[in-house]
Amino acid sequence: MSDLRVSTVDRLTREVRQRRGSASALHAKVVLSGVLGLAVRHDAIDANPVRELTPARKSKPTREKAVLGEDGLSRLREHLAGSDDAAKYDLRDLVDVLSGLGCRVGELLALDWTRVDDVAGTIAIEGTVIRVPGEGLIVQSHTKSRASMRTITPPAWVLELLVKRHTDSHGPWVFPSTAAFRPGDRGLPGA
Repeated sequence: MSDLRVSTVDRLTREVRQRRGSASALHAKVVLSGVLGLAVRHDAIDANPVRELTPARKSKPTREKAVLGEDGLSRLREHLAGSDDAAKYDLRDLVDVLSGLGCRVGELLALDWTRVDDVAGTIAIEGTVIRVPGEGLIVQSHTKSRASMRTITPPAWVLELLVKRHTDSHGPWVFPSTAAFRPGDRGLPGA
């Protein structure tokens, strides 16, 4: 252990990063730091060489954000209009409402009819759909952040579309799940 140097630890963590990825290299560094810290406390070595390593830079791949312009939205609507799957999975209205509101998909899927006020012409965005391990999709009673809890005035055409959907609806959700329900399902959204 007394022969262990900073350069050796650095070489080891770089090799782990190359072979197994950044997460494994970070894990190896944490484990080594703990073991060598214990060695320092028991006077087996004078200093922890892991502490001398420079922090690993996390290089996230930069991806261009997809932007859907007017032309792209028109082409998407055309495609959805001719798609049997789009009808089956109720994507046509979903895409239209998303384009009019600009909210997150999870926020729209968590929207129930009590939050749509066609008289006042407002929609309250006050929840989101999240995936809970072992449970599946559930509606969370708040949005991603407190700042995104809001009441908005949508364009008139969005409100008209929602009023029509409400007339044809059979449940509490504006966009209910299109999956076949089994006994015991809670009927949560998740198109």
